[in-house]
Amino acid sequence: MSFAEHIRDLRKAITVTQQQLAVKLGLAVSSVARYESGTRPDTNVLVGLSRLAAQSNRLDLARVFWDAAAELSDIGLEHITAIWSKADAAREAHAEGTPVDFPGVLGEIQGLCVEINPGLGYDAAAKKGKRGTKG
Repeated sequence: MSFAEHIRDLRKAITVTQQQLAVKLGLAVSSVARYESGTRPDTNVLVGLSRLAAQSNRLDLARVFWDAAAELSDIGLEHITAIWSKADAAREAHAEGTPVDFPGVLGEIQGLCVEINPGLGYDAAAKKGKRGTKG
């Protein structure tokens, strides 16, 4: 499957138009059209696509976008590998009927994400739905 097909597949999976996907990613619709025609997105867009894929339970696509982002930047492959390892281990344990501390696992994954991109950090006020400061 081509990269353009992965992007179209994600857009169809989350049932949005090119315009709606552009809004979710903070892009112009022409950018989404170019990506679906074969132009490779930059690292920030790939990370956004990965986030959207993960939120829609398309972990296969999330991983494709993460891996592509890692190839284009110095994001830190060890962090990305750790994120996937933690997520895979929790999913497998849950599938086997083993109790999983999902909030704890998600907290660890969030910590790794913040190490990759400090702009993702937020304070306790933001957690409660109030606009907080990034840290």
